[in-house]
Amino acid sequence: MYLDKIDGSVERIIKASFPDYRGKKVQIKVSQGAIDTRSYWDGGSRDYFTFVNLASMQSLAVPAQSAFDRPVAGADSVMLPAGFVCVRHSIFCGKDAGITILVHPDNAPMLIDAPKSDLSADQILVLSYTRSRKSSYAGKDRCQMAQEDQDYAHRMDPSKPAPITRESWETAKSALIESGHLNKAGAITPKGRNAIEGLRYV
Repeated sequence: MYLDKIDGSVERIIKASFPDYRGKKVQIKVSQGAIDTRSYWDGGSRDYFTFVNLASMQSLAVPAQSAFDRPVAGADSVMLPAGFVCVRHSIFCGKDAGITILVHPDNAPMLIDAPKSDLSADQILVLSYTRSRKSSYAGKDRCQMAQEDQDYAHRMDPSKPAPITRESWETAKSALIESGHLNKAGAITPKGRNAIEGLRYV
């Protein structure tokens, strides 16, 4: 889940884990598997990890290392216990890539409100292509890319929807701007990303 507002428990978690962070790139992910918490520079990229107790907001940072240090036993496969979150601050190719809060499934409801969506199929299609495609490529805009993909899928399987019309695309896009899933420039917002997270429509 991508956040467009940082407050409440999320704000307290960030202050406990990375108090100097002033960015706005924050997302929450449910963690059900092992977390690789090894932290060292690799090609201008690095992840920093801190665990936070949700009850006390006490934090414990994973020691940063260099690639030449002796590996910390178990650091590559840490299981997140209930009652804790793992906060990852990522630097990618020298640029701040933001913070990801990894939360145990038992504690997810206190941080995540499941997005409620009543979007139409056309609106989901527009969001999907806005998120995953460039605004133009090889002389085609996103609508034309979607039409081409849908036409192929429909020919292979007639039960698939026929290609969206330009009028329907623009109608769906206008509605998404009005609802805040797209901004006025037509770029996808955190609300829009959350609405289609894990979905793929053609």
